[in-house]
Amino acid sequence: MTSGFAPEFLILIGIDVFLGASILTVLLDELFPAALPYILEMGALIGFGELLIGPSYVSNFPSELRFYYSFTYAVVSVMTLFGMNLYLLFLDWHPQASATVAVFGTMPSALGVLYFASAFVNGNSISLPMMPVISIEWIYVLFGISVLLILVVLVVFGRRHLEGPTEGAFGIEPRKGKGVKGGVS
Repeated sequence: MTSGFAPEFLILIGIDVFLGASILTVLLDELFPAALPYILEMGALIGFGELLIGPSYVSNFPSELRFYYSFTYAVVSVMTLFGMNLYLLFLDWHPQASATVAVFGTMPSALGVLYFASAFVNGNSISLPMMPVISIEWIYVLFGISVLLILVVLVVFGRRHLEGPTEGAFGIEPRKGKGVKGGVS
């Protein structure tokens, strides 16, 4: 198994999945237990610890063994997202939120891990997509267009926000009385 990248690259992907899932649970705080983001961040810290300590202890191990523990860590991170889907679907009964997490979180993460794992096993190098060469003068034009688009989005969606939300995220009514200001205790 020779490839253009080290097998520990899969650990980096797993760390990203854990941190992305942590951010997702913070954004959907009404739907998940309060301790879950911290548990997911501890999973990411375990990956960082493996990257910090791993090279000194496993540098003399064969690359197949390094691949297997890196792949296992990445699979555990994707299975955590799958578990979040199951929690939303069956235990908390929010099928819309579960489908959203599955489509925008679990499936891309699983496909990314499988793509990089198969590229490592087959010895393929992973190339970056070809990017157009932009001269320095066009950067100001692109920056101006970006600022203009941001202002348009703020004006269009800012009006909706000022009118007030009618319901919570994914059509879920916000919970009242859990220490939220203005909630009924």
